[in-house]
Amino acid sequence: MKHIMLCMKELLHKIADRVEIVVKKGWCSDRGKKVRMGADGTPTSYIDEIAENAIIEMIKEENIDINILSEECGFIDNRAERTLVVDPIDGTHNAVRNIPFYSVSLAVGADKISNVKYALVRNLASGDTFYAEKDNGAFLNTHLIHTREFDMHRSLFSIYMGSIASPKSFEIAKKPRRVRSLGAASLDMCSVAGGSSDLYYINVLKNVKDSRLRVVDIAASTLIVREAGGEVFDLNEELLDLEFNLRNRSNIIVVGDKKVLEVIR
Repeated sequence: MKHIMLCMKELLHKIADRVEIVVKKGWCSDRGKKVRMGADGTPTSYIDEIAENAIIEMIKEENIDINILSEECGFIDNRAERTLVVDPIDGTHNAVRNIPFYSVSLAVGADKISNVKYALVRNLASGDTFYAEKDNGAFLNTHLIHTREFDMHRSLFSIYMGSIASPKSFEIAKKPRRVRSLGAASLDMCSVAGGSSDLYYINVLKNVKDSRLRVVDIAASTLIVREAGGEVFDLNEELLDLEFNLRNRSNIIVVGDKKVLEVIR
């Protein structure tokens, strides 16, 4: 089988290359058009569909022995030991509005976030690529990256503060020197991994649970953050771990330095 010849790092980069190409080719005024309902219960846009199709086609072409879990198609059971966890376009609203902060997110593991071994997140607008292998560090393009030591005077937090944000989010937003909200969880988390920000925080109201993050949103970036020296928690400050299915969702706290937890408590 070809998967013997094709290492996982090479495969993930090839998939990201393919998605980047088809998204640029499919860049049209209808890119935000809703074409169907996704397996996660949310509408699938044209740009999401062409990106996901490109990924599935490549897995078939390369004859890779791997399952697929994607927010659009759901779980494709190829009776393999490993699963590719996919968010074809993370930050769809940014892509539709031509804001250059959206990505393809790819993670490979057995059945949950804690056993993800390979992860890649590519900003499809800039081409910047975050990559990590378990116990082998995290990289931005070819450069090894690390989280930043926390300094309150230079602090920058990324916090979701939309209409369904909890009151706690607005309390935390008053603490740092600067606040950002960029709209693509995978890239927001990678910004913590690379030291651009100190915290990524998403806490939505309890009555809108379906707006919490899914495993497809964060499986890849969680490994990247951890390999860069940071950590990902749930709101109880327990280490985050989600099984590979679309039902599980979570609010999250992502820190580069655990000193940040003292500030937001």
